[in-house]
Amino acid sequence: MDKQSGKAGQFLRYIAIIEDSILVAMLSVMILLAVMQILLRNFFQSGFTDADTLIRIMVLWVGMFGAVVASRERKQITIDVLSKYLPARVQRIIGIIVDCFVVLVCGLLAYFSTSMMLSDLEAGSSVARIPAWVVGAVLPISFGMMSLRYLLFVWLGVRQYMQGGTES
Repeated sequence: MDKQSGKAGQFLRYIAIIEDSILVAMLSVMILLAVMQILLRNFFQSGFTDADTLIRIMVLWVGMFGAVVASRERKQITIDVLSKYLPARVQRIIGIIVDCFVVLVCGLLAYFSTSMMLSDLEAGSSVARIPAWVVGAVLPISFGMMSLRYLLFVWLGVRQYMQGGTES
């Protein structure tokens, strides 16, 4: 996607900066909290209440935002056995089909995780004094972002295919 220019490319670059900033901030806070917890326990026989649970929650958030960044860079795990032996136009069609499948799966995961989050909101449950719906909000957010990103990949792939291009 770095080949994009104009307003769309600029918008995508801003989104990438925001995603990276959120990821770096969360990871920094998580590391700082863990180090402080270790120091407080070892030197002052003290610590923050619920810090361990909060760190576990932040691991979930960092992992999901990491998945969003991986999807942006197309660095997720793939199984690629036959595509090396197929013509470029067929590779493009298969790529579009795979991207459509990712849109569908991530869209369904976003939908169902939103339902789960709304159930947590209605129940009023909490984890380490944090509302459970806040803890789970990362799921519909990240799956929704990945679904939209792959929808963009589908659109770009179809457009490129129609123009006769074969580049990824």
